[in-house]
Amino acid sequence: MAELAEEHERKIGDLYKAIGRTPSGLRPSVGEWMAKAEEAMSSLQHLCGGAIGSWKHIHQLLLMNLNALGAFAIAEQMGLALGLKEIIDITFQITLEKQAHQLILQEYMLETVPISILYQLSL
Repeated sequence: MAELAEEHERKIGDLYKAIGRTPSGLRPSVGEWMAKAEEAMSSLQHLCGGAIGSWKHIHQLLLMNLNALGAFAIAEQMGLALGLKEIIDITFQITLEKQAHQLILQEYMLETVPISILYQLSL
């Protein structure tokens, strides 16, 4: 899953090329800042919910994957609306993979969170 996520990240540059634009140099920095902000919000939710352990990281990964899925799905829809085959060729497979990852992460989280909350076990 991590290897595919890195591959998906590299494809972002191809999307910019398909529309004749250059990606902003701020994108990686802003992405890191947003990830830290999401991590802080997620930690607050976990504290209020009473769960402990590593499932918090799975929850954060689930949210970040959902954001990435949404971004690629929007790019795919824009490609369809504008008739840009290059964008569709890039985003279609990524969207399918992100959806599969989302289901796997969600299922894993649904299996581990109740145990973490009910039994205060770190999983």
